[in-house]
Amino acid sequence: DPKTFVPDPSKYNARLGVTNWGIEERTKDYDLLASMLLCQGAQGALGIYGRDCKFNPTRQFINVLEHRKMDSIAGQQVQSALGQSFVIRIELCENEGDVWRRFRVPASIDLAKLHDQVIAPMMGWSRCDKAHVFEDPRDGTVLGIHASKGKYQSTMDSLVNASLEYYHIMDDRNIPLAIILRHIGDVCYYTYDLAEQWVHRLTVESIGQFDNNT
Repeated sequence: DPKTFVPDPSKYNARLGVTNWGIEERTKDYDLLASMLLCQGAQGALGIYGRDCKFNPTRQFINVLEHRKMDSIAGQQVQSALGQSFVIRIELCENEGDVWRRFRVPASIDLAKLHDQVIAPMMGWSRCDKAHVFEDPRDGTVLGIHASKGKYQSTMDSLVNASLEYYHIMDDRNIPLAIILRHIGDVCYYTYDLAEQWVHRLTVESIGQFDNNT
C-alpha cells in the first residue's frame, strides 16, 4: 500500500541509501539493463500511454508517494525547520581528489534555486545546461529537472537520461530544502548531468536561526 509504504534501507547500498522511490532494490544482484527497461516502461517510453504514463501501475504508486512527500511540507518537522539556516558541506563522490565546498543557506531555499544559484556556480558547473536531481536517501524521493519553456528549455540530457535512470522525477521548484534536510548529520545527494552522473553528497554540519542580513 503506497499510503503506508516504507522502503527497507538494508536492501540498498549502505553508503547511498534508498534510491529511485524505494521501489527498486539495488542489491549485489542489481541488473542495470533491466532497471533501465523498467524505468522506460514506467515513463511510458513505449508510447502506450504517453510520456507521463498516468495509468501505469508503477507511476500510480509513485504518485501516491509524491503526494505524501508534498504533504510533509505542511508537517511540524519541515515547518519548524524553515526558520533555520544550514551550514552544509558538499563533496564530489567517487573522485580521485578531495573536492568539496562549504556554504550556508536558509532551510527555506527552494531546491531549483539551490541548484541554479548556489551549487552549480559554486562547483563550477554550467547553469541551465545539464539536468540535475536531488535524492533523499531515507525514502528514495527524486526531485529535480522540470519541463521548461523559453530561454532554458529541457535538454536532450533531461529527456533521455531521466527516463533511463529514474521512474519519475518530482518537480523541485518551490520545494524547500527542509523537505530532505532538517537535522545535523542529515544527508542528501545531488547529481549534475544525468549522462555523466556527477554525484555529490550534501551533509548538514551545523544549524542556526535564519537571518536575512547574513
